[in-house]
Amino acid sequence: MNIFQNYRLFFSILCVGLFCAGNLWATDKIIRVAAFNYYPSIYKDANDVIKGVFPDWLEIMAKENHWKIEYVFGSWAEGLERAQKGEIDLITSAAMTKERKAFLDYAEEDSLLVWGEVYVRNSADVSSLLELQKKTIAVMRKDFNASAFKTMVDSFNLECYFQEFADYPQVLEAIRTGIVDAGVINSSVGNAEAHLYGLKSSGVVFNPFSIYFAQSKKSKQQEVLSIINSTLKEWKKNKGSPYFLSIERWLKRRLDVRFRENLYYQKIALVVLGLFFLAALFAILLRREVTKQTKEIEENRQKVEIANRAKTIFLLQMGHELRTPLNAMLGFTEELISEYKREHNGKAPLYSGRLLRAQSYFQNTVESILNVSNLESDVLISKKEVISIRGFLDEILSHSSILLEGRELEFFLKVSQEVPDVIWEDSRHLRQIIISVLSNCINFSEKGIIEIRLFMVKDRLYFEVQDSGVGICDDEKKLFLDLFNDTEKDYFHSVMTCKYKGSALGLFLTKKLLDHMSGEILVQTSANHGCVFSFYIPVSEPSDEFLVDVEKETDIPARRLQGRILYVDDDIDNRELVKVFLRDENVSLDLAVNGKEALDKIEHNVYDLILLDLQMPVLDGLTACKRIREQEKIAQENPKKIIAFSAHAYDEDIQLCFDAGFDGHVAKPIRKQALLSEITKYISLS
Repeated sequence: MNIFQNYRLFFSILCVGLFCAGNLWATDKIIRVAAFNYYPSIYKDANDVIKGVFPDWLEIMAKENHWKIEYVFGSWAEGLERAQKGEIDLITSAAMTKERKAFLDYAEEDSLLVWGEVYVRNSADVSSLLELQKKTIAVMRKDFNASAFKTMVDSFNLECYFQEFADYPQVLEAIRTGIVDAGVINSSVGNAEAHLYGLKSSGVVFNPFSIYFAQSKKSKQQEVLSIINSTLKEWKKNKGSPYFLSIERWLKRRLDVRFRENLYYQKIALVVLGLFFLAALFAILLRREVTKQTKEIEENRQKVEIANRAKTIFLLQMGHELRTPLNAMLGFTEELISEYKREHNGKAPLYSGRLLRAQSYFQNTVESILNVSNLESDVLISKKEVISIRGFLDEILSHSSILLEGRELEFFLKVSQEVPDVIWEDSRHLRQIIISVLSNCINFSEKGIIEIRLFMVKDRLYFEVQDSGVGICDDEKKLFLDLFNDTEKDYFHSVMTCKYKGSALGLFLTKKLLDHMSGEILVQTSANHGCVFSFYIPVSEPSDEFLVDVEKETDIPARRLQGRILYVDDDIDNRELVKVFLRDENVSLDLAVNGKEALDKIEHNVYDLILLDLQMPVLDGLTACKRIREQEKIAQENPKKIIAFSAHAYDEDIQLCFDAGFDGHVAKPIRKQALLSEITKYISLS
């Protein structure tokens, strides 16, 4: 063999070696990806093929970067566990949480923006968060939406029962079959799949968040996440890129995938489409237009519902934040005036009455604003009870007498003999009506009398409230009466143009409450002849089982409370105020700052009465009351007397209290005499 032949042999061997090495170098990297049923983002079809938005993207990236994608199918929770153990490299749709950051690295570029929605059966009458009270809710195990929803439910002190499932299809099926009342679903899954199960969105939308590609910290393919991140950034710059094409393909289709992938039904569908091609074409065009209009309506509906939910949450918190300091302001002001009178032979500073009157005006205005907002939400809840009508009116006039400070005015009460001693009615709503009318009369009067007359006509209790004020001249009468009698008009504009303060909001509230109680109101007025407000409510006398001996509040100072009371409130001013209110009573008062501390004290002490605030850190009042009742059942003890003493005073708040096991509810702010009167219903007098 000559030297030329040797060189040829060597060159051939070198080429073969380089070719083999090139093939070895070009071997695709294996990327293990967690897959689960999360249609249309990623899912397994009837032929066990992994499809969806994310598989579309990964397939293109794999070709460009010489990857081989291996899908490891399971539930979402199993995918997270495999990522934590390093059994997979990549997970496609992870929400970013502190817990997951411990074992996952996230792409900088998000994949999609999604949110949580609560879905129910089409026949279900659920349209708000509060209607999920004591309902069973299906959630996916280890789902970010589920944990966010549970946090939101806890913040509203709602009691819901949760049942976990492995994936979203199981959640949807549980709702459809009635195993649960509702379910928490990712928005993309709900939009694409809910209609196939006969489900609809309840309108409860929450927790918008981004989902990302994430890589296990134990993965050996660490450069993969960087490539995915840069690819997504580049794709998002071009509307015709695979990113937008795949979203268009998957997120906007509405046909049943299972139907289309079944060959037998597909043939039948083709035959039907062939026979009715023209009709189908017309239907498609019509459907497009209807879908477009429906989408616009749905988007507007969701915007309105989100705004309404935001307003409701704001008002719930605002009511608490306003009533809590008001309780301390009114209470301590009243006590300061009382102490001053004791030290100065019954005299009080000239400004003290004006201070207390201004605070009372402020209290009435706050209550009216919050109650009107409550009325607009149609969440009025009536709770009837026995009312000793004469004592009830004495208490209201005593409360309203503060507003007479600085005016030459006095009340005159006349009750006809046929008016029963007790009636069966909602005391909260009736009190609000009477106070609103009295406040209006006071605002229009500087001197004279305000006469309150009560009489019966058949089963109707009539009230007439007449003032000796300025009345209303003919020019303003139409504005005033339209405002009063037609509550659909723009009453807030009327308030701005009214000559006298306080003449609109309270009357609007009065009209709404009387409508709710099947009553009616009329007003007669003229210039320089005052106003006469006439209203009635249908009443009935309570049955014998509800009749109790009701003591008038005027009897309380002659006798002292006795017993042991526990008052639980996180607000130090309110704790000090209750101590001041009860200092002259023969009671032993214990204090606690939250529900957990209260449970500890109850375990080691016996109390005749427990006053429990609702909104507190560590353990709230509703939960504390439920635990007390549960412990009583286990120990077979007699139920303790528990009153909710809270600034949460909406009707639905009060109903939640009774559902939790409270015996009564006292709304802040409250006057000393009213609190003592309430306490006497539950503990004895010496």
